[in-house]
Amino acid sequence: MTETTGYQFTHLAPAEAGLGQIFARPKAIAAGCVIIIAGLGWFYLSQVASQKTITCSTGMCSGEGVFNDPTAHQGMEDAMVQGCVPRH
Repeated sequence: MTETTGYQFTHLAPAEAGLGQIFARPKAIAAGCVIIIAGLGWFYLSQVASQKTITCSTGMCSGEGVFNDPTAHQGMEDAMVQGCVPRH
């Protein structure tokens, strides 16, 4: 690996030389991929393990005033049905 990082990419265009220098360091790329995958796994786990209820079918929504007001809730549902595009 130390041989590839010492190469000069002067015979290439500047954009190609930059990519050549980046891809000449596979350990750094692998470490970046591990960090990204770990972050995505953490995000997925936080979404799956969340105790928050997303739907308000139980009638006990907190923090969403529109679900506690039957008139506003019905108006919202009517607006969604009216603006619905079938099979989009």
